[in-house]
Amino acid sequence: MLIDHVNIVVSDLNKSVAFYERLGFDTVHRDILEGRWISDIVGLPDVKGEYAKLKFPGTETALELMQYFRPEGGADPQAGEPNRKGLHHMAFRVENIEEIVGRLKGASVTFFSDIQEYAPAKKKLVYFYGPDNVVLEFCQYG
Repeated sequence: MLIDHVNIVVSDLNKSVAFYERLGFDTVHRDILEGRWISDIVGLPDVKGEYAKLKFPGTETALELMQYFRPEGGADPQAGEPNRKGLHHMAFRVENIEEIVGRLKGASVTFFSDIQEYAPAKKKLVYFYGPDNVVLEFCQYG
């Protein structure tokens, strides 16, 4: 079994696509999704939305971003809190964490802290926010 994709519902698809492209993703497909088939899959009436499929070059697992136009959903006021139940964050393994974090700080990305070291795993890591308070992590081993 392999992870095929991770889906994130976003409030502004264009803004979110631009953010993830800044992280190094390539957009490989965009489409409008509507009709009975999508309504049946997600269990909501009269769905219309737009999605974008993104991938890191050379990888298979995709990131799918979805903006619903109808029915429009609300935001979770506690989204982004580290102790929130459910899916917490996605982590991206990188080679040069200091360079990447420095570049993104210059682009006004909000980080939880400076880069931390977890000695038992010989790992450097840092959490940061993506669009819509999605919690993301960069990690570097070695």
